[in-house]
Amino acid sequence: MPYYLPNLSDQLKVYMSENNITKAELSRRTGIAPHQIKAMLAGGHTVYNIKHVMRLAELFGVTMQEILERGRGGEEPGR
Repeated sequence: MPYYLPNLSDQLKVYMSENNITKAELSRRTGIAPHQIKAMLAGGHTVYNIKHVMRLAELFGVTMQEILERGRGGEEPGR
């Protein structure tokens, strides 16, 4: 199930800053491709699969629910 998270870019930057994690390290530790990390941080990536949400939550020590709540900010396209 894909998740529409238009504000996840800003939240990822906060998590990365708080944990002193670089883009390269984020990619390495989550297994998410570097080009996808770059798109996520630029705000060009707004639909996430469950695997990415789980990996981000695990890395940053937060719940999936927190990632979902903080990443939302608008309505899903078509709704």
